[in-house]
This record gives sequence, C-alpha cells and structure tokens, in this order.
Amino acid sequence: MRFLKALLIVGMIVAWVQPLHAGAWPRGKGNIFASSSASFTWPKGRAFEYPDIYGSTYVEYGLGNRLTMGLDIGSPDATRPSKLKAIAFMRYTLSTAQSRHQFALDFGAGKNLGNGMLRLGASYGTGLQLMERSGWLSIESHILYDIKFWKRTQNLDATLGINLDRGKLMALLSAYRAPTGQSTFSFTPSYAHELSSARHLEIGVTFDLSRGVDPALKLGIWQKF
Repeated sequence: MRFLKALLIVGMIVAWVQPLHAGAWPRGKGNIFASSSASFTWPKGRAFEYPDIYGSTYVEYGLGNRLTMGLDIGSPDATRPSKLKAIAFMRYTLSTAQSRHQFALDFGAGKNLGNGMLRLGASYGTGLQLMERSGWLSIESHILYDIKFWKRTQNLDATLGINLDRGKLMALLSAYRAPTGQSTFSFTPSYAHELSSARHLEIGVTFDLSRGVDPALKLGIWQKF
C-alpha cells in the first residue's frame, strides 16, 4: 500500500508538468516545455514497497528566437529541503533555427544541498536519419560550482533518439564527476509513448556502469504548451 501511495504522489507531481527538453535547440518564443520523472531503486535486501525515489522536474520557456529560460529541480528525498537542487538558467543558441547543427551556451545559479551554486553549460544537437526514420543526437555538458567551497561537479549527457509512429525510442549515456574526483557512468534506454500531440509518457531503466548496483526504474511525463 505504501508503495502504491508513493506512486500516486509521484503521479500527482508529474501531472503538473511535460516532451524531451530541447537541448541546444531554441524553444521558440512563448513556447513552454516541462518534464517530470521519478527513478525507483531497491537496495539489496530492501522490501519492494520501500524504494529509494529520486524525483526531478525540468521546465523551459522560450523568451525569443534564440534565448530560452529554464529551471532544473531535483531531490532524492522530497521530505528534506536540504537535499533539494534548484537551478535557474538562461540558454542562448548560437546557431540559427534552420541550421542542421545546433550549438548553445547557458549560465545559471541556484542551490544544491543547501549551498549556493553557479552553473556553466554547453550543448550540441543535430538531426539524423536512423533505420529510415528521423532521429536526433543531443550532447549536453554543464559544471556546477559551489560558491562557498569552490568545489565543482561535472555532468555530461549524450542522447540518441528515434521518432516512431506513436512515440520515441531513446538511449541516454551519462557521466558524472563528484567534487571528490570520483566519476560514475550510467546508461538509460527508454521509450516515450505519445498520449497526445503535446504529451508523452516515458518508461525506462537506468543501469549503473560504474559500481554494478541494481538498475533503477524510471517513470516520467513530458508536456508542451
């Protein structure tokens, strides 16, 4: 029952928000995109109804032809505000909307684990033809600087996607470097089913390639306005 209640709470949180964020592509003036997801893990020996849950929400709003405002929020424990990460940022796309290769830079600020943070990022994206279907490749990298201790974390995400008749098939490879210098790598295959022209429901599995821990179940929803 508690597991079902946790799913219900996550579902309510997810219902606030919306497909895959644009990466280097500009969102477009006046357009809004939001996504929300939750990852469930069961450490060894943990009962099925008591998973660890990591939740995240991502929102973009197009301010102009090249300028996009974004908000990145996440927490491994929604009941503990000290665990919250909340970063607001601005992204400027260097290439024109018609360019096949898209490049963008972003800058942001916020808090993570109670400490002030600065964010610097860069991203690249391009359209592809895969198995006679349209697709895309997106590479995003950002650094978070702790302005109190001047320690930094680094993230790199590479996504390969294919557009299907009623959904999208994706493969995400992620690399993370902690302030201690320890690096972790993960791989997340997922499928996003089209519920409507503006909404997708995503399900996937995240595999930790570094430590061999158990996979995590990922559930999410995307919405465009």
